Amino acid sequence: LLVVQLLSAGTLGMCKTLDMMPEADLLGPWSRELAVLVTLGACGWAAYLLSKKGAGCGAPEAQGADESAGAETPESTRAPHVQIMDMMSGRMARSNPAAPTFFDSDVASGCFVFLHRPLEADIAADPHGEYFQGKVRLWEVRVQLRFKRKVEATSLRVGTSPLERIPVGVKQVALHRSFIKLMGSALQGFYNSPGDDPKGRNPADVEPPITSIPIWASDQHVPTIPGTAQPDLLDPAFPSLGFRKTTDRAGFKESLQHRVFQPGEVHTFALWGPSRLVNVITWQVVGLPLWSDFSLDVMNGPPPMVLSMFLLGPPIVKANGVEDTRHLPARTTTVVKVCGWPSLRPLAPQLLRKLREGTSRSAAGHREAAFEANSA
Repeated sequence: LLVVQLLSAGTLGMCKTLDMMPEADLLGPWSRELAVLVTLGACGWAAYLLSKKGAGCGAPEAQGADESAGAETPESTRAPHVQIMDMMSGRMARSNPAAPTFFDSDVASGCFVFLHRPLEADIAADPHGEYFQGKVRLWEVRVQLRFKRKVEATSLRVGTSPLERIPVGVKQVALHRSFIKLMGSALQGFYNSPGDDPKGRNPADVEPPITSIPIWASDQHVPTIPGTAQPDLLDPAFPSLGFRKTTDRAGFKESLQHRVFQPGEVHTFALWGPSRLVNVITWQVVGLPLWSDFSLDVMNGPPPMVLSMFLLGPPIVKANGVEDTRHLPARTTTVVKVCGWPSLRPLAPQLLRKLREGTSRSAAGHREAAFEANSA
């Protein structure tokens, strides 16, 4: 905006100068028009340069605040991928996008990308395929947050869950415990619960199924220094930015455990720790010792899978003085929440319609909360 204002002032100055200069007749009767065109051309060039410079998420309008956000790249449009829906806005995205997808909540605004190793037949044509060459990880999530209020880092968590709670049988419990135990070596501080059976219970006392980790268990943290541009989530140099857990595990954990995010601060996180075990495109659990690959339906139920970032409040103290540490709705505040499913297993139309209706209610609630906050 500042550049446009300065160039607009320059246009007026050029026009006034041409009016006062007899030599302007050398340009003929189009002197003023030429000055305007030159200046507008400079404006366009400046805007192009600004758009090419790393500017983090940008505004939702810059990405397309509709279902075209996270547009598909032409080379991999038809290749199997992960379809993604923002469960708060209904905005659609996909894995390996051409641009990050914007989100907004009462806690923070920002953007995210979900990168996934393509199938072997598609890896050469996918613009992100080369990134996964030589890596064990199957996917990577990158999220950038611009905080709207003060947030203690210890309260920020990342979680996954099925869309609906599934009955848990003996075999499922055994597989579930084996899977969680194996992941525990990579993800410390995680919480897991199959959820409460909602039958005959007060909805406020029903914990949904959830597996979550604290933000200090993420794999990469890129704090943005005030006065510098926030990182581009799709920058090829992104892996070299900020701090990585593998470099100094104890220091990485300690730096986030004692941090308080301030309003206006921008922090970017990347997670891939358990990704070597879960192939979302094929919807399989892979690489478990002593187990052959099996469907994610056993662990999650049918697609989709929900991924969320949320704040967890202090435990609820019951009347008898016992602390309730469950992830109850009253303790959680959503920062961003999406669901994903493989394009090879598209959702049934009625389920997709149900999800869209749910996002409409979430968006309406978010707008109402924002209006009340602004009125206050």
